[in-house]
Amino acid sequence: MNLLRCYIFLISFVVLLSSCGGGGGTSATNQTSVASSSRSTASSAPAQSVLAKESQIYTLDEDSTLTDKINFNYDSVMANGEDLTSTIYTSNGGVLQLFSNDMSLSNVFFTYKPAEDFNGDDDCDVYLTRNNSDGIITRQKIKINFHVNAVVDENVKFDITNKKVFVAGETVQLSFPYQPDTHTPVPADLDFKLSIDDIPVSYSVNAGGLSFVMPLHHVAGAKKLNIEFEYQGKTINSSRPLLSKIDYGDIEYWMGDKGRPGATYVVITEQRVDRQQYLDWVNAQFTNFLNTPLVAQYSGYWNLVVIKKPAPENYAFIGNADVSPILFADLKESGNAFIKNFVPNYDGVILNTSLEGRATGSLVTIVNFPHINILLHEFGHLHAKLGDEYADTSYPRYPIYMEGLNPNITNFNDYESIPWKHWIVDKTNIPNANNKSDPMSVGAFLGANYKDDQFYRPMFSSIMGVDLFALMGPVYSEAWALGTYERLGILGSVTDTKNANLRSINVAKAWNKNLTRLDWFLNDIKQEVWTNQSTITIDENTIVTNSYSIKAELTDLTGYVKDAQAYSGFKWFNHPEISYENLGRIDSLDSLKNVPNENFLKTWTFEKSSPASAVKSQKQNAQADMKVPVNNSDWVSHSVAIKNGVHQLVSSSRYNIQDTLAPVTLHSEFRADIFDASGKQLYSVGVDNPYPHYHDEKGLIILKESGNYNIKHPYIKGSYQIAVVDVHTGQGVSTLNVSSQK
Repeated sequence: MNLLRCYIFLISFVVLLSSCGGGGGTSATNQTSVASSSRSTASSAPAQSVLAKESQIYTLDEDSTLTDKINFNYDSVMANGEDLTSTIYTSNGGVLQLFSNDMSLSNVFFTYKPAEDFNGDDDCDVYLTRNNSDGIITRQKIKINFHVNAVVDENVKFDITNKKVFVAGETVQLSFPYQPDTHTPVPADLDFKLSIDDIPVSYSVNAGGLSFVMPLHHVAGAKKLNIEFEYQGKTINSSRPLLSKIDYGDIEYWMGDKGRPGATYVVITEQRVDRQQYLDWVNAQFTNFLNTPLVAQYSGYWNLVVIKKPAPENYAFIGNADVSPILFADLKESGNAFIKNFVPNYDGVILNTSLEGRATGSLVTIVNFPHINILLHEFGHLHAKLGDEYADTSYPRYPIYMEGLNPNITNFNDYESIPWKHWIVDKTNIPNANNKSDPMSVGAFLGANYKDDQFYRPMFSSIMGVDLFALMGPVYSEAWALGTYERLGILGSVTDTKNANLRSINVAKAWNKNLTRLDWFLNDIKQEVWTNQSTITIDENTIVTNSYSIKAELTDLTGYVKDAQAYSGFKWFNHPEISYENLGRIDSLDSLKNVPNENFLKTWTFEKSSPASAVKSQKQNAQADMKVPVNNSDWVSHSVAIKNGVHQLVSSSRYNIQDTLAPVTLHSEFRADIFDASGKQLYSVGVDNPYPHYHDEKGLIILKESGNYNIKHPYIKGSYQIAVVDVHTGQGVSTLNVSSQK
């Protein structure tokens, strides 16, 4: 595979690693990232000088998180730990993670979270290393102390005592609800009401607390388990996250389910990997993945499926062993056929390998590192279109950056031109200085897209930059959410019907009203009674003008999305004319700056006298969309761009191979009903699922991202019509008029 390469040196406070991002390339999802693993050669020689105070103390409140920095006596130090882990567990069950704002670690920050309900004193040891100019290594162990203030906790809690990722039929054991400060349980004879995502659950009482059998749910992922009861004159509600998966034998869904809307990512392993080791890796990695708040929040909006059986071949390989173990992957025909045997439609692949290193291509993310932030970094490329922010002089890179391609990279450092300006608090400090910065401040920091002296990034230290263990900042979380909605297509499922003077507008795809609000506007006036309605009806007799507009607007309620219209990169998905094939020839996506992101805002204009469907932008006259020269024995193949209800017939061509009609299956997204000129239905075929395509410059791309689908059928004489239907909703998506010519 002709994939671009990149390198990054990742240094956390307790571990020195080589790692990678996966950014760049000519499209946000066509990115390559690689990494290697190396160990520090720091010796254990006695310290020649004091690097920091041997004991430092910090104070915080119970059940809170502290972000602060270590104070050093030197401007340039490097950190090294004996256990080579990225996370330190403190003496009393707390968690300490450390991250730096530069390669020298002269400005090291940390986050500390004490154990739940813990108060008192906690501590841990860390190691500092300084590489002196004379070659002598100075090494020092210091103790970090925490004093956690007790806070009165009035909230009753409960525990899942056999915590795991549950499947239907397994027993979930809960403790009795208790008062956290005293750990005194409430009486066992109270009338408890259990629910999972607001669906009531039956339970039984035993000596250990409450237990119930995990019911069959339609969606896997992170759920909210709630207990409600009356106690001491108050209604008490206490919640815990509950993780579930759906096991189909050879495959299991960790998020979503078969046939669900949203992006679908498939996890596989190679023939060389031990099956049990792979399943253990899956369980550890994706349990942490689902416990990540950003992932858990949207776990019902996309799909993650694990194929348990190893693939028949090995797909990862080392691209340049002389530099570092850089991994690439080529799934080949066997890999794609293997995946499609289990999951016919997918947007990306996570390949687990036993080789040292990792890489991200346009379709395949290769992972064998244990830390969850590695996976989050790579999903940042695959799912959120985020680019790499670190510098790499050895990485071949065009000297320009196409503005708008990645939501976290820009050419500009003036406030008004920065795409993430809505997150910037201090407008006067633009561009920002690249030192001693607040780790969570958003601004414009020089260095991104593999150049340390070009382009700008939102934060000094982020998960997409040098320090892979930095926090997930607001710009990156927003991009993650926008990537989720882009593939969900709620507003793209809108259709309308008309009966006499009544026009009904229907949203076929469901949404979680706790996450997303849908508002409707009639002639730009918000209709409060229509909020969150999947069907609205307009009496056209009450409208005085001949035409009127209906606008639908989605609002994300999580707080992750502050401005859904800010990033051009999330808008070209709705425009068939901007595909991967011509994206590299567009100097900038800036032309889309004032175009609405139709995943969040969409408007339809109706004529009172017109019965035409709102989503039908296709031609309805006798003129054909495409004329195809064919012979009697030929088959015809149509390439169709279908995006949020708008179609474009890109090309049609003949071929003289006797083919077979694609069946309509449970996994089909669209169906093509083909009618002759008299209206007689000739065929009903499955629309080919998006297929990978190898591009000389971009590597392996998946055409679903540009909305291209394939319809194949035998030769049909004269004019005919192809009606494309959404299999899951039964709603018409588009109509193609075709004329065959001898």
